[in-house]
Amino acid sequence: MLNDMGILFEITNRKINIGIIASEPYIYVATVCESTSLEDVAYMELEDWCYDIMFGDELIKMMPEDFLDLIIIKEEE
Repeated sequence: MLNDMGILFEITNRKINIGIIASEPYIYVATVCESTSLEDVAYMELEDWCYDIMFGDELIKMMPEDFLDLIIIKEEE
């Protein structure tokens, strides 16, 4: 299920917020330059664990794990 942060960034027009995980987790790495001048170059690496998620009939690729809340059904004894 998409959490509140995921819903803010949802790229579908529909309001489906529960999907099926369609891939193994994989890591996405981006390098961002934090410097303000060419003389002082500082880079930061950003990492996100991502999944491909099926929302209805639409496949969303690289959905960050931080945007997801797992739904766990516990069986009562």
